[in-house]
Amino acid sequence: MKLYTCILLIYFYDGVISTSPEFDALLARLAVTEARQDMSEKTIESLKSKLSAAEQQIQKLQIQGSQRSKSEKNFPRNVSDHRRSILPGVAIGFTACVSVPDVKSLGVHHTIVYDRIITNTAGAYHNSTGIFTAPYKGLYVFSSTAMSVAGHTQYLDIVKDGATVNTFLADGLGNQGFEATGNQWVLELDQGSEIWIRTSHAGEIHGNCFTLFSGFLLSETE
Repeated sequence: MKLYTCILLIYFYDGVISTSPEFDALLARLAVTEARQDMSEKTIESLKSKLSAAEQQIQKLQIQGSQRSKSEKNFPRNVSDHRRSILPGVAIGFTACVSVPDVKSLGVHHTIVYDRIITNTAGAYHNSTGIFTAPYKGLYVFSSTAMSVAGHTQYLDIVKDGATVNTFLADGLGNQGFEATGNQWVLELDQGSEIWIRTSHAGEIHGNCFTLFSGFLLSETE
């Protein structure tokens, strides 16, 4: 509602009614003011409309964020653990080999030292002792390839914390050349558990990196 108060000065000249110049100027200013007010009201209505649309969009995004948060909470922990375990700087894995040509005069329960490191991403394998130490509790995969000297056999054990898990054989008996065998194990380890390969009985093995030991973390466990 617009309310204008003004003083009207009217002149009579030769029978013609005439307003003062001041009144004409006032009317012109009032017209400009009214036009500006109308434009401001339209701008305010436009801003209100945009604000309402923005509030609706924010509410929609909040609902989507809440649904995503619930989905992440229900995501299987073992999958997220496995994903975390393969990130750079956290992945656990190694491969090492026996670099010397032959390891002879091995005694019973002699630890095989795989001295040449090919991969050792977290430093969990120790090439001075031949022992892998688990940095996390989890499910690990280990494999070993052993090559026997021609005409000889060699029984080997994979050992977990001092106890034999499995025995395998590199059998070159009766052969004129070298004989290799490969084996793989999936083992659940506690943090700090130790794994290594040792002889089951006295003998010798061929090196030159044909005898290898590998392992990696498959997934962390609680």
